[in-house]
Amino acid sequence: MSIVAGNGEGSSNDPKVEVESGVEASIALEVSSVTNPAHVELDSLKAWLVVFGCCGAMTTTFGLTTSFGVFQEYYGRVLLSDQSASSIAWIGGLQYCLLFFLGLPIGSLNEKGYTRQLVWSGSIIIVCCQVGISFCSTYHQLLIVQGLLFGIGSGCVFTPACAVVQPWFDKKRNLAMGILATGSAIGGVIFSLAASNLLPQIGFAWTARVLALLSLIVLIIASLFVRQYPGLPENRSTSMIGAVTQLKKPAFSTYILGVFLASASVYAPVNYAQEYGQHLELPKGATQYLVTIINGTSIIGRIGGGQLADHFGSIQTETVGVFICGTMCFFWTKCTSSASLIAYAALYGVAQGVYVALLPAGAAAIIPSADLGRSIGVMFSILSIAMLISQPVFGLLIRDTSGPAAYSHAAIFGGSVLMLSALSLLISILLRPRTRNMKLEA
Repeated sequence: MSIVAGNGEGSSNDPKVEVESGVEASIALEVSSVTNPAHVELDSLKAWLVVFGCCGAMTTTFGLTTSFGVFQEYYGRVLLSDQSASSIAWIGGLQYCLLFFLGLPIGSLNEKGYTRQLVWSGSIIIVCCQVGISFCSTYHQLLIVQGLLFGIGSGCVFTPACAVVQPWFDKKRNLAMGILATGSAIGGVIFSLAASNLLPQIGFAWTARVLALLSLIVLIIASLFVRQYPGLPENRSTSMIGAVTQLKKPAFSTYILGVFLASASVYAPVNYAQEYGQHLELPKGATQYLVTIINGTSIIGRIGGGQLADHFGSIQTETVGVFICGTMCFFWTKCTSSASLIAYAALYGVAQGVYVALLPAGAAAIIPSADLGRSIGVMFSILSIAMLISQPVFGLLIRDTSGPAAYSHAAIFGGSVLMLSALSLLISILLRPRTRNMKLEA
């Protein structure tokens, strides 16, 4: 999907800006449209190798982060049984936060040509942290290694991998970005599936080392292919004035409020799904793959959401996805059997995938192309705060009682926040400026 801005207020000089689905594509929008030199072939085999490498980078960064729900359950039950769910959630919250918060500073270094250095250094940090996790036995050790340091390493790899793909393509750009967007979901499936199976068989320490080895292999391959497009102009503008100006516009500020509220709640069922199943004392075989199921079905939501947005609009489709997530949160504690919880996880993954896919595209429906990339960067820095505090807040709302009632307050809170988010997104649609020459194209 793309936005064509004419001579309306706030439109840029660029006639066309491509908008891809997926949280990962948000940072890619920071790369300006450029005139491709004749000696660089677009949509080539070399370009697809870049996609292959970046997809691997997504797998070991965002994919590992979305797999934290497996460790959330294990820590609460075994390794950190003396800690509350809220305290443990700070580890995953730090991962989510730094993954997005570092987008601006790392993105600036990437634009200055330090792509390979960032990817290699981040890869080293990720693998070292994975090995280091295997030697951790206390809460504060895990908070520093798995939360803080791993989050920094992931940010160093995640941001460049997102930003370098777009300029390599012309006709097949949307397809390339769609493949990139599935990388994190595939990683979430692989790592959560591996952790769920290995933890009871070989223990925590060796599970972390196996994940480190898997990460090392994937990141070595990824590092060989993640590279900047050679035709990008030097001395690209890094001014944040335009992005800050956009925050003053009612439509964009309301949109940020909406996605802030959504980001504060939409990941809770992912992180607490397996812990909830364990709390209900459901069969281990039926609940240990709930995070895997959510990550797997989110691929459907990501791809399908982008297709629906081409017909109905990005913010409109995103609003529906958030509304469905909110409705399902209210019924979270109604799932008391293995079958109902598995079905819930599958459906929730699809709805959540729609939201995740259209987050940057929704902003692009409001912001002119000249300020789009850095405006999204500012937006994600704001959202990182919600991602940091949301999981611990949900942990505080979980009561120390038996049965599904222990999670009732968390479910009601999550559903209410998501409904407020849907309302804010709807208002942003109404506040969005209508210019005669601006239209959405499929």
